[in-house]
Amino acid sequence: MGEVKSKDVLIIGGGLIGLATAYQLLRKLPHLRLALLEKQSRLVLGQSARLPGVLQSGIWSGTAPGLGQDVSREGRRSLERFCDEEGVPWKRSGKLLVATGEEETWLQSLCERAEAASIPAEWWGPERLKERVPGLRAAAGLFLPEAGMVDYAQICERLVQRVHEMGGEFVGNAEVTELRQSAGRVQVESRAGSFEGKVLFNCSGMQADELTRRAGSDPGIWLVPFRAEFFELDAEGRRLIHLPIYRVPRPGASFGGLRLLPNLDGRVECGPGIRPTISREERPGWWRRWRILAAQVNDPGFVPMVHREWRDAVRLAWRRSRGGGVIEETRVLFPDLESWHFDAVSPGRFACPLRPDGSFDHSLRVVRDDRMIHVCHVPESARTAALTLAKNLAGQAVIYLLD
Repeated sequence: MGEVKSKDVLIIGGGLIGLATAYQLLRKLPHLRLALLEKQSRLVLGQSARLPGVLQSGIWSGTAPGLGQDVSREGRRSLERFCDEEGVPWKRSGKLLVATGEEETWLQSLCERAEAASIPAEWWGPERLKERVPGLRAAAGLFLPEAGMVDYAQICERLVQRVHEMGGEFVGNAEVTELRQSAGRVQVESRAGSFEGKVLFNCSGMQADELTRRAGSDPGIWLVPFRAEFFELDAEGRRLIHLPIYRVPRPGASFGGLRLLPNLDGRVECGPGIRPTISREERPGWWRRWRILAAQVNDPGFVPMVHREWRDAVRLAWRRSRGGGVIEETRVLFPDLESWHFDAVSPGRFACPLRPDGSFDHSLRVVRDDRMIHVCHVPESARTAALTLAKNLAGQAVIYLLD
């Protein structure tokens, strides 16, 4: 057995939440010996690099238990302050939720939610929409002025710099194989060696539920992988869209609606086109593929999910076979766009938490087991509050770190 490296804090996962947690811990306790273990060769190669560049307004916070309006508001302000201090560009552009036809009723319910939560919102009728977004064809819109645009990859890069400057250690190619705790310590076996510490944070994203079970805790969910496909508009097409536009999702939908997202560098992404995939990894071997598929079929929620979701699956497959999907849906909102205005870009992967009853759970889920804190799922709408969430997570560990 090789040498065991002793630290105060071990963090598994080098994405946004793991980096933010390391940053908040080292700000509070600068003397900490902290190691961040990343499965890949370098940081921010996973989900965090493909996060939509939107500063959220907080309208979805009511649907994510554990993420109240106070956390959402403070989280957005903290991220804006961080960007100002670190020179990360951001813009308060606002965000527009739009509805066509019967969707107007769904949009009205979101307007009522915003009013109840004291979130600034403006109802835009057809004339107002035509004035503000001339190429858009929609029945109504809900404008959220506090939302904006930001580059999460740049935020992660700044966090990496600050954690490194404060003494944090990064360990790449450190896929975790075993977790345990005893005698007031946590132990981790990884491909990069053995580690032990006083506290462990499992922020491993799409692997978080698996590591939680491996540590002997029940996450209460299974993370089901999906592939997200995106298109980018050419120079002519992107002139039509100057702020984030979301098509309102139907109530009870497993996933959100179409998103048209301008970036600070001028690009405009359309998507996502969502389809299931076997693996949470980009290129697993064939044997690992079959093992993953077998594990998914044995998941307690798999059969109930198929029973619950098969109608939507058939509908999406039919649209896809007819050449539908992202391009078709975008052209419903912007009829002046033609198919040649769209270029496919690299897809992303994300995981959706599946409950044992077959329903998807979009809430914040953190499981604490003594000195191990497992961040099993952070909804996309909560990423804007990453620094505040990380500060709360760090607070849970301070009692052990002051021993």
